[in-house]
Amino acid sequence: MNRKILFITDSGSKKFLGYGHIFRCLNIANFIKKKYEIIFFCERKESYKVLREEKFKLLKSIENCNFFFDYILCDLPNSNQINFKKFKYDKLIIIDEFN
Repeated sequence: MNRKILFITDSGSKKFLGYGHIFRCLNIANFIKKKYEIIFFCERKESYKVLREEKFKLLKSIENCNFFFDYILCDLPNSNQINFKKFKYDKLIIIDEFN
C-alpha cells in the first residue's frame, strides 16, 4: 500500500471549531483505509486524542515533509490560510463551508 492521503483537519472545544470536521474526516478515512495509507495533520491536542483512539497516523510537522500524497483532503474553516506549497501532492480536495 503506497498510495497516501493526507487529511488536514482539527477539532477543539471552541465556538467555531468543534468536533464535526475531524469526525467527518474520520468517517471518510475509515471508509477508504483499505485502499490508501491514511495520515492526519492536526495541531490541537484534542485532535491527537481522537486520532490515537482511532489508530491513525499523525504527521506532527509539515516542515520538511518528504511524503508524496496522492490526495490531500482539507476540512478546516480557514483553509485559505494553509500554504499547500509545503506539500507534494497530486490532487487537493477542500471541504470548507465558510469560504
